[in-house]
Amino acid sequence: MTTTVTIGQIADALGIAKRSAERRANKLAWKYAEVTVSGGQQRLYPVSDLPSEVRDALARHQLMNRAGVPAVASSNLPVETEAVSTPAVTRLSEAELKSWQRKIMLARLTLVREADRLSRTTPKMRAIEMIVEAGNAGNLPAELQRAAEAANARRGDKTPLSVTSLRRWIDDLHASGGQPIALAPAPSPREKHLPPPWLAYFLDFYALPSKPSVAGAAKEMAKKKPGVALPPLRTIQFHISKMPAIERARGRLGPRALRQLKAFVRRDISDLWPTAVYVTDGHTHHRMVAHPLTGKPFRPEITSTIDVVTRRAVGWSVALSEATFGTIDALRHAFTTSGVPDIWYVDNGSGFNNQVLDDGLVGLLSRFDVEKHNRLPYRSQAGGVIERFHQTWISAARSQSGYVGVDMDTEARKRWDDRVKADIEATGTSPLLISWEAFLTECQGEIDDYNNRPHSSLPKVFDAGTGRTRHMSPNEVWNSWLAKGWSPDVVEADDADFRPQEVRQVRRCEIQLFTNRYFSLVLEEFHERDVLVAYDIHDASRVWVSTVDHQFICEATFYGNSVSFFPRAVVEQAHEKRVENRLKRVDRKRRAVEEERATPVIELDAVKRDRLEAMIDVTPMMPAPVAEVIAMPAGPKPGERPRFQTDQDMAAWLLANPASLTERDRALMAERMRSWTFRQLCGMAGIDVDALATLIKSSQGAQK
Repeated sequence: MTTTVTIGQIADALGIAKRSAERRANKLAWKYAEVTVSGGQQRLYPVSDLPSEVRDALARHQLMNRAGVPAVASSNLPVETEAVSTPAVTRLSEAELKSWQRKIMLARLTLVREADRLSRTTPKMRAIEMIVEAGNAGNLPAELQRAAEAANARRGDKTPLSVTSLRRWIDDLHASGGQPIALAPAPSPREKHLPPPWLAYFLDFYALPSKPSVAGAAKEMAKKKPGVALPPLRTIQFHISKMPAIERARGRLGPRALRQLKAFVRRDISDLWPTAVYVTDGHTHHRMVAHPLTGKPFRPEITSTIDVVTRRAVGWSVALSEATFGTIDALRHAFTTSGVPDIWYVDNGSGFNNQVLDDGLVGLLSRFDVEKHNRLPYRSQAGGVIERFHQTWISAARSQSGYVGVDMDTEARKRWDDRVKADIEATGTSPLLISWEAFLTECQGEIDDYNNRPHSSLPKVFDAGTGRTRHMSPNEVWNSWLAKGWSPDVVEADDADFRPQEVRQVRRCEIQLFTNRYFSLVLEEFHERDVLVAYDIHDASRVWVSTVDHQFICEATFYGNSVSFFPRAVVEQAHEKRVENRLKRVDRKRRAVEEERATPVIELDAVKRDRLEAMIDVTPMMPAPVAEVIAMPAGPKPGERPRFQTDQDMAAWLLANPASLTERDRALMAERMRSWTFRQLCGMAGIDVDALATLIKSSQGAQK
């Protein structure tokens, strides 16, 4: 605001005509200065030289007409460069203010700035008095009236504005160098977040992995720490609820689970292209399916591959349990239908980290120049793209018979299991189980539906059919890249590089792979040389032989081996190995059950035996007549191996005759030593278990 006014402004402030104002100015000889303006000369009257009643009228007119004066808001406050100590707030920043403190601060700042504006026309104290009088009378403009009512930080009825308070606010603002934070009221004592003294003790009983309730933790603390007084239960719950979420969950959740509450990084894919990054992961299906070999219910393993940029499901495979072979088949499907990626992003599972995939010479990834990256352990959030895709399989399983998710009703699950079990016992199959072929067809349908369904993470497009915008589907994004001229690096379906490879040595035209032997006359000149042998996991009738430089040599056919008369594929061998391991586990359980039949023999020491005999009146038995003595079979001849009634008898005899220990005895004793029950029975029978273990180990080393 300028320090001079025109005669028109004076007339408006006094509420009189301009001509009357000019006559008063001439009569009282008000000082003025003439300036040249468009159209002639104009008189400007210095405000400081005007009479006090005119200055008050000008100030009152400016107070009631605030057109063009900007409103005070947080966005146009000056930036605080350093903390300023004031009587109300000590080293407080605007970011630390609560909403009620910020509201009062802005209201006071509005009144202070208005007083400064009016003080250029009338004395400061008069300007303050005008604002206070008009504010208490409710005659201020709407914005100033709201500020006057909110400036006092008091509850209850509206407290009138005082000259002392407004003057103090002006002094505080000027003393702080114009920092509005000086006008903020001090926080309420109730809002000081000082932890109560009992809280640290209470967290020792509350922050546990078992996740006790507040009431349960308080009850336990009252038992074990009676010297620490606890407030009422509602007060404890209030303080716990006011704690930060991470601190409230610390101790109740492990470090990995706490990551769900912490900050994370969103990965930007705007600078990538399709097939730049593939993500692959396995998922145990949440539905029971008929086993293709036995017909019994089981949960298959589904391996899926997703393109990160388009979210398109580019490859998938279903396996019984062999994760490595399922991964290879999923990659084959992706490479032959959608293209070879630049980066393959997977977790640290054994199905993705093995020699079949990673070997620099025979690995599948090195043959296609694919760079593999593993996400950090226990970082499932980093694989959010594929983790969200798993919900597609879960939703599909939920709507079908045989769903076995954790949220399935246990009673309904038991009825379903009993029905399937009864059907299999009666007919060998059950109509409630989907067949393997039908399941594969259903999986392909789910993949097609997913790729054609709009995805919330993809860009939006205008749908001419509905007349509205919607998110694009993975196939639409993929096709849009194709329309731009981009083309994927697709591999032919019969490419031999997909077959797993092993390094083997040729001996007399034969190659031994696993338990099979393969023969070709072309291999005669490669005798005792290493070659690369590619094999089909489902067909063991032939293998493909190449040099270590990946130059094809020939196809070698099954010739013969010492294990099986007919060739066995890798999948068949793995299946047989799995069956054998299951039988071994059953045998171990059977032997453990048989050990429970044996009644342990408790031998008393001499002192306990004497006390027992003293307590019991033992009448010596008369010897039986010779005719009544039952003839016992004769024992083994000297040097002859006896017949053992129990394994403990055999262990005692072997310790006494270590030279008679055979390989079969060593294997049996080594197997029995793994049983805790056997070792306890040996100790009760007086057999030195450590000596028996030493004998087994020494005999093993001697036989080797």
